[in-house]
Amino acid sequence: MDVTPRKRTKIVTLHVHTAKTYREIASVVGVSLATVSRVINWKQETGSVSPKCKGKCGRKKKTTPRYDAYLLRQSTLQNE
Repeated sequence: MDVTPRKRTKIVTLHVHTAKTYREIASVVGVSLATVSRVINWKQETGSVSPKCKGKCGRKKKTTPRYDAYLLRQSTLQNE
């Protein structure tokens, strides 16, 4: 869900301060109906409009610190 923080805020503001339906909000902001639903549900669950990762986010590293150092040494040796 790549929605800018400005659009997230606009979605929540329209939901709270107007009587617009999710479909109307989606057409005004220019996002899908599912996105409006997710943003509003996220706001109700967390109290925030910005998505935050819980715990450790992202992909885990495939290399160890020792192997990273080895690769760095090898790359500097090849450049000389």
